[in-house]
Amino acid sequence: NDAFPSSHPLSIGPLGYGGSKAAMTALSKADVIVAVGTRISEWGTLMPRYDFQAFPKDAALIQIDRNPLQIGRTVPFAVGIVADAKAAIVQLTSLVKHQGATKPGKLEAVKRELSEARNAWDRELDGWSSSKSSPISPRRALREIAQVLPKDVIVATDIGNVIGVAGAYLKFESPRQH
Repeated sequence: NDAFPSSHPLSIGPLGYGGSKAAMTALSKADVIVAVGTRISEWGTLMPRYDFQAFPKDAALIQIDRNPLQIGRTVPFAVGIVADAKAAIVQLTSLVKHQGATKPGKLEAVKRELSEARNAWDRELDGWSSSKSSPISPRRALREIAQVLPKDVIVATDIGNVIGVAGAYLKFESPRQH
């Protein structure tokens, strides 16, 4: 969840076990997925979370990775691109702009839908982490910690469930902060 600035209007959180319900809802509706530099692990594709299967079975996957062994490792792909992530994205962005692939008004509608999903997920997280019980719940502890962390903090978490839950509450603006 530190690969993309959390304050960006299109940021809706991380996928995977314990990840963002907003992100998984958006993913479940996708007809095309561009996966950049991710191994697309089983934690994000095979396990239903929040009572639905997030990874769509019929979506066309464009997978970009510099390691050819990661392409199609867990999910069949429509297009596999072995390349540097930045170079590939620059080329794809240029192609999409040149082809005029975005319908007028469609991008704004998607932005509104993502914003609504993110706000709904934030409200749900607040509800889960607002208990005043003692001892405090791990979710409340994470929420309280997240509210006082400096912007340039680097956080290390243990492996296991805490990674996904922490990803829901901890927000980062730069790579390599989590």
